[in-house]
Amino acid sequence: MPSMRFRTSSRPFSSRLVSLMADPRHADLDLYTNLIREIKVRLFAVDSILGGHGLPPQIVYESCALQLRLCCELLSLGCLVAHGDIDATKRQDIQKAYEPGKIISHLSGLHAGFFPIQIRYEMRPDAHFARDVPKAEANGAITQDGVIELWNKLGTSLHKGSAKKLWSGRIPDRKKFPAIDHAVLGFRQLLDQHRVASHDNSTHFVVLAHMMRQDIPVTGALSRAT
Repeated sequence: MPSMRFRTSSRPFSSRLVSLMADPRHADLDLYTNLIREIKVRLFAVDSILGGHGLPPQIVYESCALQLRLCCELLSLGCLVAHGDIDATKRQDIQKAYEPGKIISHLSGLHAGFFPIQIRYEMRPDAHFARDVPKAEANGAITQDGVIELWNKLGTSLHKGSAKKLWSGRIPDRKKFPAIDHAVLGFRQLLDQHRVASHDNSTHFVVLAHMMRQDIPVTGALSRAT
């Protein structure tokens, strides 16, 4: 869906674009928004860690890797929450899962378009508009496959492994970590302004996260296209 148009509401954006206060998805939206808020906080923590403070490079890398791995888990769990209206997401094994690969694989089989979609949000006097960002302009946004790959890769770096691997292990001695920077950018690009569509495309979580601004809160709305 390339664009959506919403009725203007006199309420703040965070309260809803369309009044759906009785909608059972309200609780799911609140939890989803909180998970995105936590991702935002952890990404700023990565910024702070990369700032130095005299920490050894290995500690810097591992601390950043831990935060990013948690971001992968939070985003995957957020997708699960966002599609809580699908009965199959309530399966006990999925509700207990935290691994992005397991959650994303399960959701992919239920709803091909389950993953967040970048949007450009515009507010006019008569209406609100949300247009999808073309893939060609995605600017490095992390993908669902990228979330799984990043989580797996970072997990390897957070464990010493076997005694055999100790002889071949390298201690990072760099002061810059471009792979970490790239991962942080990927989350911020995807989540800055995004929507998540329900399996029947009738309801959308529209989130303005302002991922580069600590002084602006994350807000979300439960909306229907008009």
